[in-house]
Amino acid sequence: MEPIFKEFSPARKMWMLVFIFSVSFIIFSILSSLLLIPVLNITSLDELNKLFESGDPAVVRAMKMVQLVASIGSFIIPAHIFSLLVSGDYKSYFGFDKIPAFKLLGIAVVTMICAHPLINAMATLNEHMSLPSFLHDLETWMRNSADKNKIATEQFLKMDSINELLLNIFIVAVIPAIGEEMFFRGAMQKTIIEWGGGIHKGIWISAIVFSAFHFQFFGFFPRMVLGALFGYMMIWGRTIWLPIVAHFTNNAGAVILSYLIQKEYLPKGADEIGSVNAEIIYTVISIVIVGACMFYIYKYRPVENELL
Repeated sequence: MEPIFKEFSPARKMWMLVFIFSVSFIIFSILSSLLLIPVLNITSLDELNKLFESGDPAVVRAMKMVQLVASIGSFIIPAHIFSLLVSGDYKSYFGFDKIPAFKLLGIAVVTMICAHPLINAMATLNEHMSLPSFLHDLETWMRNSADKNKIATEQFLKMDSINELLLNIFIVAVIPAIGEEMFFRGAMQKTIIEWGGGIHKGIWISAIVFSAFHFQFFGFFPRMVLGALFGYMMIWGRTIWLPIVAHFTNNAGAVILSYLIQKEYLPKGADEIGSVNAEIIYTVISIVIVGACMFYIYKYRPVENELL
């Protein structure tokens, strides 16, 4: 495919990325709604949300399919189209053609596993943050949205069988890891850096947008830090495989922990390690290990990587 955006300025490329995303997001959102409502024999989205929150099995399964379609339509397709228009070869544009050393992939996995207490600690701090009094109504809305998101997450992660576990891993971990990394790290971060924002600025701006897009204010900071970790892995590894593997590990870990707790293989709260002050030692250890792992990735990055 002829890369017709190849000679565009980075600013124009960014606007085209936003445009492609917006069009794809709207199209797939409308299609999902039009297909979902008749299939479930409901008359409105409000009725759909109430049935979902009540845990209706048919609705939960349908909403999982909507989530799957939305992830593909919002991230994978726009990022893929954008890469073809600016490069003509999506494999080299994202670095899919560069397979990292196995030890680096292993370090990415270890980084995310050991980051769990740190992320939990940051999430706890984030949840206790308050906005100024004149923004009370906004904070109330945010907390209500967070409560609804929590209910939705609980419904998504109810699993009675291995098949449901595998389906959730596919929807919650595989597709978002590929799609969100293609879009935020592969396309957006790269374009911001080309725009002249600099390596670090590009990583942190895309991480902020990545976190903001999830519309969960009381989980904003830990998700932003995760986005930054993925961003540095992308830069230092010169391939999208490192952040994809890391992103997958983070999301799949949450799904698997939830399943093991529901089956009582693990005690309740096993997924909340580091979230209370008494467990600060776990957070400190987490910071040390994550820092060491990221330094290892930086030190043993491909020799041709001269960006940092």
